[in-house]
Amino acid sequence: MAKLDRAKERALAYIAELRQTSEVRQYFMDIVIGLNGPLMGYFSHDPQVKKRLIAATKLKGTPAAALHRGLFVQANSVFEAYVRDVSTIVAENRAANVNKYSDLPDSFRGQHIHYSGLILQHMKTGTLAGQKFNFESLTAALGQCFTDASPFSIMPEVFTLLMGNVTSERLESLFEKIDLPEPFNVGVGGCSSIKRVFGERRNVVAAKLARDKLDDIVGKRNTLVHGDLSATVEQSDLDEAIDFLEAMIEALYEVARPTII
Repeated sequence: MAKLDRAKERALAYIAELRQTSEVRQYFMDIVIGLNGPLMGYFSHDPQVKKRLIAATKLKGTPAAALHRGLFVQANSVFEAYVRDVSTIVAENRAANVNKYSDLPDSFRGQHIHYSGLILQHMKTGTLAGQKFNFESLTAALGQCFTDASPFSIMPEVFTLLMGNVTSERLESLFEKIDLPEPFNVGVGGCSSIKRVFGERRNVVAAKLARDKLDDIVGKRNTLVHGDLSATVEQSDLDEAIDFLEAMIEALYEVARPTII
């Protein structure tokens, strides 16, 4: 449970940092730009400060698009990292509570072998998704599993290494692989954080809204990442994404927590 708690706290801290970064720009516009006249008068005796205020004033027309696009993508990345953390923690917990690999449920072992095999197909390149990967550790872990040794290691991150963006469909598939409850049936729809974001009390409706919103955010993220510089992210878009992903982090924690032994 401690690992799951730390993963949630870390993800929420990153989300808070993104929110505060957005707020810093707004404070700049409200105070340094909005109150530039009074500030200039107050600091008229200090030529260095006055010079910096004049320079800052020239930035008042700078659009927020670049900042908003970057923060939007980062918020999505924080959520993806959290989902991967949850998966790793849950899978690791499953393995830690049995003596041998053969004691794990057949479905879980089948998924673990399948995804380990997909990863090992990249062994000749020495990289996985463009990054260096320790294939030796994976093969050593599989050796322990297949000999039914005790203790053993399953390298729990194999379930998410090739997952890609966390769409609602991929999240559902991941939860099925690691024996977690379905996230949108009703799953997150029963969590207060999601209901609060949508102002919706009905579990089924809240779950449907969360599923659709996640796919909408991932779709916008893909548009931004793949070079459409004409795509806009308004302050309201960013605020909604951050609020929703923060709520999803809380909700997925509530879904996963009862399964940790």
